[in-house]
Amino acid sequence: MWEESARGKIVRWNQVNPRFPDAPLKLLAPDLQFDESNYFAAAVLGTGKATRRDYMGSVDDNVLIQGVARDVNTVSYLPFATYLENRAKLRALAIAASSGLNPSLPP
Repeated sequence: MWEESARGKIVRWNQVNPRFPDAPLKLLAPDLQFDESNYFAAAVLGTGKATRRDYMGSVDDNVLIQGVARDVNTVSYLPFATYLENRAKLRALAIAASSGLNPSLPP
């Protein structure tokens, strides 16, 4: 859902997984201007791959946290330290290192 090729195409949760609801997929992420290294893209999508650009970006992590906490159809990635500080408001998603491997959650 975060790959550049998903831009404008994967816009509903049931497109991510048919078992998910037919609801709008809302993406939030750190503003590209302040997320130059984009660790998320490298770690999840692969080195050299870019995230899609049709998401709402913010320089303020609190905006991202509030957006996710208020709307069950919203997903974001955040710095790990920010997640740890706000884990009572957020739910982490498990991510697998590659296809076929068991996904893991942050500690």
